[in-house]
Order: sequence, then structure tokens, then C-alpha cells
Amino acid sequence: MARIKKLLPLLVIVLVALIAFGLFQTGTWPFGGGSDEDTTDTTTSKVAKTSTTAAAGSSGVAVGTAEEQALQYASDLKAWRAQYWDNIDAGAFTFKKVTAPTKTEIARAQAVADQQTAAAAALESIAAPQPVAVVHAQYIEVIAAEARAVQRMMTAIKDKSWRDVELAMRSLTESHTLEIAVVGELDDYMSQFRTASASATDTAGYATFSDAKLGFTVQYPKAWQEFPVKTLGLDAPADAAVTAIAAPEGGTFGTVPANYILFGADPYEAKEDGTSRSAVDGDLEAYKTTFPGYTIVSEPREFQLQGLEAAEVTIGVSVQGHTLIIRTVYAHTDTVSFTFQLCAEATLYEANTAVFEAVLNSLKVGSSA
Repeated sequence: MARIKKLLPLLVIVLVALIAFGLFQTGTWPFGGGSDEDTTDTTTSKVAKTSTTAAAGSSGVAVGTAEEQALQYASDLKAWRAQYWDNIDAGAFTFKKVTAPTKTEIARAQAVADQQTAAAAALESIAAPQPVAVVHAQYIEVIAAEARAVQRMMTAIKDKSWRDVELAMRSLTESHTLEIAVVGELDDYMSQFRTASASATDTAGYATFSDAKLGFTVQYPKAWQEFPVKTLGLDAPADAAVTAIAAPEGGTFGTVPANYILFGADPYEAKEDGTSRSAVDGDLEAYKTTFPGYTIVSEPREFQLQGLEAAEVTIGVSVQGHTLIIRTVYAHTDTVSFTFQLCAEATLYEANTAVFEAVLNSLKVGSSA
């Protein structure tokens, strides 16, 4: 419990860094259009213009049956993500002094920017099956747009041009939103080729997140897009199983969703990790530094979650005039600890709480998993 618990303050640091730039965006804030914005095409228009051309000029041709092509494509994408994304240094843009990064911090961030540029180039070499050739071309353009935005942001950081940093972050946010949509289309295509056993884990609009080693399963709505926790600036321990899902509606902090659910598990050691209530108390102590002036929306309480000892607390914080509500739940068995966190804009909290409750109640542990 302690190890996953230690991940959460890192997310707070990411949010605080972005807040310092005043980058909070509502779901309806238009991208671009300002008098000092550049006049180049938006990512959306670029995707529309290049998708057909890129598909026709693919560097490879998928061969074999439809299923063989799909499985090969999935394998190629998995290898690509493992090389360029799974190991990305997600904390590289979290500077100790937001407006005065050191040379070492700039070099670290530049390495990530260069890695993203290489990722965009490498994605072009993957041969896509004909049914998703256009979508794959869109994926290439979106990843390339993200890489360009990050490189633009690096130039602005080096020049200490914080307005340009903000504009680059807007472009990055737009590209990230498009990426989620494109990945969703690719996933829809791949779903028809998944094995029967894998398909059996999805029921009535819900998907399952599980870990056989830790022995648990959790279900969540398919409409909530799963995304790597590294997007939140978190680095999960090797023996932990952690994921995050973004709500289909709401704003963002740069590329970080403002409305999400984080959940996962890791090995539990009573002497080191303490109780679920002590984990909650530890969070409240940490919030005094990370969220000074926070309010308690729901007092800490202990309860039973699917027969497990559990505790939770809910706080409210004000960010650029917007209220975020953060609810955190801890629970554990004798050998495994569980962490669940809901972050939501106040206007979406009630609706997202219903989803969070469903996720909590779906937890199955041990032989019942």
C-alpha cells in the first residue's frame, strides 16, 4: 500500500507544475484562434489532409489472412510502444522551479522530446492492414503532431518564453485528445480478433483489468479510455499492477485528464504499510504541503470493501477558479494492498462518483477473481 500510495503525491506535483502555467482547459475551450497564435494548420486539418496520402504511401504491405494481419499489426504496435513509450521518462517536464529549469532538467526533457520524434518516425515503418490503413495514417500524424508540439515547447522553455510554452501545450492537448479517439478506433478493429477467453472478460459494456500474480480483477466502463499511468507522471513499482481510465467528458491539465480513476494493487507488508486508515491520514498530512487550503469534502472513514478493511477520504481543491474533488480509497488483504482514486471536476463529480462506486464494487480478490 505504501508504494502505490507514494505515487499519488507525484501526480500532485505534475498538476501543480501545470497549474503554474495557468494551463487548465475546460472541455469547451477552443484550441488556437488567439491573435498571437500561429497561422499553421491545426492538427485536425492536417490529419484530414494527410490520412489518404500516408495510407497510400505506407512503407510496408500487410500480408496473410485478416486475422494474421491484425495479430501482426498488434504485435508491431506493442513492440513500438515498448521501445518508445512504455519506458518514457514521464517526469522529465516536472521542474523544481517551473520558470527556471536547470541545464540538467532541460537536457532530460529534451531527451524525451527527441524520443517522441523518433517514435513518430518509427511508427511510419509499421504496415497496417487495409481496413485500418487510414486510421493508422491518422495515428502517425497525431504522434508526429505531439512530437512537434513537445519540440516547440522545448524551444520555448530554453528561451523562457512562457506564452509559447502555453501555446505548445494547447497543441499537445489537442493532439492527445485526437490520439485517444484514434486509438479507440484501432481497438474497435482489434476487438474482433481477440481470443474467446479474452473476449469473455468483457461484459455488457464493461472491460476487465486483472493481474493473475496479485490475484484480483476490477471492471470499468469501456467508455472510459484506459491510458498509461505514466501520463500522470507516475512510475509504478515492477511488482505492482496499476492503470488509469479517463472520463469521456471534462477538461485537462495539458495532457493530464482532469477527470480520471486510478486503481491498482501491490504486495502488502503490514509492518511497512500500516493500515488503510494510516494511509489516509498520511495523505491528509501530505496535502497540507501539496494542496494548501484544501477542504475536506467527506471526513475520513473506515469501512468494509468487498469484505476487506478499507478507509477513504475526499477533499476539494481550487485550481484556477475551478474546483476539483479527489476521493481516495485504500484497502488490503493479508498480502495485497489496493489503491483507488477518483479525480473529478466539481460539475462532473456526481456522475463520475457513480462510475467510481461501480469500479469499487467490482473488485474481486483471490479465488473469486
